[in-house]
Amino acid sequence: MSSGLTGDMPIATVEEGSAAFRIRVPSSDDHIGKYLLQCGAFYEAELLRALKRVIRPGDTVVDVGANIGNHTVFFAGVLKCKVIAVEPVPLLAEILRSNVSRNKLSDLVSVHQVALGYEEALAEIAQFDENNYGGTSLSLRVDGDIEVKPLDALVSDTVGLIKIDAEGMDYQVLLGAREVLERDMPVVVIEAMTPDAVAQIESFLTPLGYSIFGEYNATPTYVFFPTRSSQQLRRAVAFLGLTVAEQIVTQRSQESTIRQVSRYAERLSTETYNRIMAKLDDQRPAPSAQSRQVSSDSVTSAVLQLRLDSLASTLEIERKAFIELSEQYKVVTSRAERLEGDINARSRRLKGWQDLEVAAKFREQEGLETEFQALTGRPLQEAASIVQQLRTENSRLSASLRMIEDENADKEDEVRKLMVSRGEYGRENRKLKLQLAEMTAKVEGLQPDHTKLQSNTSRAPSRRVPGAHRIHGILRKIKTKIATTGK
Repeated sequence: MSSGLTGDMPIATVEEGSAAFRIRVPSSDDHIGKYLLQCGAFYEAELLRALKRVIRPGDTVVDVGANIGNHTVFFAGVLKCKVIAVEPVPLLAEILRSNVSRNKLSDLVSVHQVALGYEEALAEIAQFDENNYGGTSLSLRVDGDIEVKPLDALVSDTVGLIKIDAEGMDYQVLLGAREVLERDMPVVVIEAMTPDAVAQIESFLTPLGYSIFGEYNATPTYVFFPTRSSQQLRRAVAFLGLTVAEQIVTQRSQESTIRQVSRYAERLSTETYNRIMAKLDDQRPAPSAQSRQVSSDSVTSAVLQLRLDSLASTLEIERKAFIELSEQYKVVTSRAERLEGDINARSRRLKGWQDLEVAAKFREQEGLETEFQALTGRPLQEAASIVQQLRTENSRLSASLRMIEDENADKEDEVRKLMVSRGEYGRENRKLKLQLAEMTAKVEGLQPDHTKLQSNTSRAPSRRVPGAHRIHGILRKIKTKIATTGK
């Protein structure tokens, strides 16, 4: 189909929170298209909003049977996930591409116009309804014009969630996704129209470590969670617990509605009775001179017939109103009963999942014991004594550390004192060096006088030299000492 034809199709504005999206629909008679046009909200919004709790921005989601893109636009536009959208019907695939482009989601969404199954094959459209494009089904044929691939051959990214709505081929899609399921353990959202279909899907997913944790939509759609690890199990239990809480809130709201309807019905009955009596009073003939003269049993048949006809008309109107109200009451009551049964079933299932969570914690405990044994060589039961020993050792080491710190403090004091003494010795040394330099300079200054004195004493003085008598006295003493010693 050409893109020019899609331009003639109506466009619905769908709001979610503060965001708004424009989604083209095949026609205003299509089941999903009519819902989007009239409600302005995403189709199957309860399921989509519940999935917010299990997928995060950036996760890869596979939308099998993407149709016109209701779920795809939600996953990519609202949750900011990467989406692999698979739609085999050419018309729907073209509308899907148009909606992805219109909402500027091309960077997050890749559209694959193929069908998914157990193995590569060919198929053709087996059933098509213009009032429900989403109900289009396929059948395998060797001369078909639609390509069929297994999901394992289509996807290489790590997958966080797989949504499957393949109109009867859901189980075949699962068979072709075994590698992805075992590798990534994604959440699986899958439609199952009959109890036998549910049993068949469970028989395939249970050995892989999956369990049912939710049921949604008019056509039953089941949410399967992986439960291999304790982390997966906790996520599933948390999801189910939140779902039950939401359902309880909804039930209370429904019960409030029922009470309001009951009060309205009671008030309507009272008002109906009062209106009937008022009608009779209005139609009662006013007393006159003639009527006072006749007895009460002389009322003419025509007046009586008029009053009866008016009363019958009033009763018919009130009867229709009461029947309509009763139908509404039955619908609300039926919904409340179904909801209550669903909550009870979920509560029973929740008890089972809580038991599973306890089992998961026990498995964690076993793993912890094994790891502790490998690390310490001792059983986990001795952990308390080991911890006590470690605490004692830690206390001893802490005391030793404090002693070392005290010794270090003493040595630091000694070092500081030595540094002070070194400074004082340095100052004294510099002072002595200065004095030595001064004395050296003085000695060097006296050296010429000494040389001159020696030269003067070697010859007869030509003139009196100051202090010469002292020198001569010294010389005489030297000569006398020499003479007395004989040397």
